[in-house]
Amino acid sequence: MTAYLQRNNQPQAVAMLSAAFLLCCCHWASAHEGPPFPILVDQATPDYVVSVWADPDIGEATFYVITEPRSTSPGETASSLEPPRVEVWVEPANGRLARKTYPATQQAMRNRIQFLAEPYFDQQEMWSIGIVVHSPQGKTSELMTEVEATPPGAGAWDVLIYLFPFVLFGGLWTLGMVRRWRTIQTETKVRPNQELQAVIVGNPQVVAK
Repeated sequence: MTAYLQRNNQPQAVAMLSAAFLLCCCHWASAHEGPPFPILVDQATPDYVVSVWADPDIGEATFYVITEPRSTSPGETASSLEPPRVEVWVEPANGRLARKTYPATQQAMRNRIQFLAEPYFDQQEMWSIGIVVHSPQGKTSELMTEVEATPPGAGAWDVLIYLFPFVLFGGLWTLGMVRRWRTIQTETKVRPNQELQAVIVGNPQVVAK
């Protein structure tokens, strides 16, 4: 590839090779359905501060619930305390289906308490979401929000991944065409001067006139 670029020192060649490489990267990345995004951040309940990240794909969605105790004794950390019990319920915002509750499973984390729930969305629409936190002391807190279920792989990150190679290729191609145009313009201005000099050298009488 380096030898090709050296022999063909053209911006168009760079653009084509870069676009081909990024298209391959795009193909590999398209298998990933996009990163989760926050739907609740640092929401306070009587016992915990709760954050929720979601990847609400149609079908089996993914919700991560992070709970932090609002108060701890000296020497205690979130991971050293008895964890709460967490549930996630979902229902269509229009009431089309009855509410369904999914238990969240605690994940093994070193510095925080995190739970994973996988509710099911049967179609693309707005869904009401409830996060229910049961403390070891028997207190129950609930947080609610709404989220839209989307087809897998159709999130904003996926769109950016798909478009990035084409935008880069277009930019590089435009840059190459501008440089080529400038080169042509420079050569066009220089050529008449060179021809005039050649005439003067061949005909000294031109200078005398």
